[in-house]
Amino acid sequence: MANLLIRPLGTSIEHMFDTGTAWLHAAVPDPANVQPNTLIALMTDLHRLESVLLERKLAVIAELGDRRAAEYGDGDGWNSNGIEVAESEVGAALTAGRYQAGKLLDLGTTCAIACRVYVRRWRAGNSICIESP
Repeated sequence: MANLLIRPLGTSIEHMFDTGTAWLHAAVPDPANVQPNTLIALMTDLHRLESVLLERKLAVIAELGDRRAAEYGDGDGWNSNGIEVAESEVGAALTAGRYQAGKLLDLGTTCAIACRVYVRRWRAGNSICIESP
């Protein structure tokens, strides 16, 4: 279940650099083969795709932080032990330092809170400007 989008990779050393995203490379055309008048459209499509992927990555990171905080916390939802575990896991998974992983965790959590506020206000028919949660 770990590879929901990306196909499982081989376990041998020969496959350690396989990304599992060959389907994406096949779906996105090579810019050298795109007509000049459609390069802008390709660029905007890729930008939108990148935004969707980043939002999902941050949501996954925030969810991991919430779960680890709940596992290691005292019930208040924010405990340094759980956050440290989440930072370590994120850093290891993304080959990033713990500081960078902590920044991603913070950004993911901030975005998750802002999205909940946004959706709640939108459903209530109120202003969707987000000043603070």
